Amino acid sequence: MPRYVHKRFRRLALYVSYEARATLPFRQILCAPLTAHYSTFLRGPSFEGIHSINLCLTSLAAENGRTEKLVVGYLDYYVLVDFHLLARLDTDHERQQYLLTSIQEAVRQFVPREGWEMARFDQAYHACIAIELPVEIRY
Repeated sequence: MPRYVHKRFRRLALYVSYEARATLPFRQILCAPLTAHYSTFLRGPSFEGIHSINLCLTSLAAENGRTEKLVVGYLDYYVLVDFHLLARLDTDHERQQYLLTSIQEAVRQFVPREGWEMARFDQAYHACIAIELPVEIRY
């Protein structure tokens, strides 16, 4: 039976790991402009059938680096972040820089392991560094 395979990359998204939600010092983190801008530079052919990458932010060391492909076309990768440090950052720009650094560290870990080229990810990172994108924390 044939299955539909997405041929183009669509998005990179940030989520808080389900298990790590209890450790959050805030209620919600809003960073859609950041991930949308990052995603525009990844557009093009899918990464060997992966059309969406979900980076799951976690404070639990046991989850760090875990990769899951539970749904066809999606890759979930767990990234260790310090939520308390993120909450102490005063400005959107500082929060953006922290998240971009976390994204880039994760990318440097899983992209070579998947056998993908880093060029599109590096281009996305540098494009996001060049502009200020809001990252709001709601308590």
